[in-house]
Amino acid sequence: MNNQQQRKLQALRRVQAWCAANPQLVPAPVPDTAWSPLTRQLDTLNTLVAQATAAATDQGVQAKRSTLGGSDESSLRRQLRAELRAVTQVAQALHKQVPGIGILKMPSPTITVEGLLKAADALATQASTYETVLVAHGLAPDFLAHLAAAVSALKVSIDRRGAARAGIVSATRQVRVSLALGRQYVQIMDAALTKALRNEPARLTEWKHAQRVTLKGTGTVTALLVSPPTVPDLGSDVPGTRAA
Repeated sequence: MNNQQQRKLQALRRVQAWCAANPQLVPAPVPDTAWSPLTRQLDTLNTLVAQATAAATDQGVQAKRSTLGGSDESSLRRQLRAELRAVTQVAQALHKQVPGIGILKMPSPTITVEGLLKAADALATQASTYETVLVAHGLAPDFLAHLAAAVSALKVSIDRRGAARAGIVSATRQVRVSLALGRQYVQIMDAALTKALRNEPARLTEWKHAQRVTLKGTGTVTALLVSPPTVPDLGSDVPGTRAA
């Protein structure tokens, strides 16, 4: 969630707080009771705020999971290379004695992770041809199973990072949609409340400020608190006066 989205969410929460403090204008959505239009709009707003908040939390969680630091991928990559090294060291030691076994070589240290997985799969297939001789010269009887497990673990880690990146996209869209809809519902509520509070300028100012998306450091709050409410010009409507 970026800074502007955070400000929008804060504004929506201020609207919720204002409504809670003014139940005579916006009754709380209580089950099994008759709801006014404003109450129905508030109930939808509450749902949208909850959705935006949950999506923002999910953004942070998925962002951590999508990084190498948030997964075991680095250690899993080292584990796979260790399994490969055990096989290739024995194979290279036997390359003069066993025809063809010299093809079992370590992948380049600069190879990409996908390249490493492909190389590991290929080496496992090639090594199965020499399984008996490799075991006879010191490798564990189940060395191919260990190699396959290391490959599988790294693949799972990579897939989880990919899923996390997809999760970020989904959560980001949910934040954007929920906040946009929330602002729309506030605009609908504003139409009714502006009319209801037309004779209460101080309260109307409070409502207008509650829904405002403020910018950090603008001093808007202070200005609203120290400025007196605007008194409407009644003009000739007041007995004994006439318009200028």
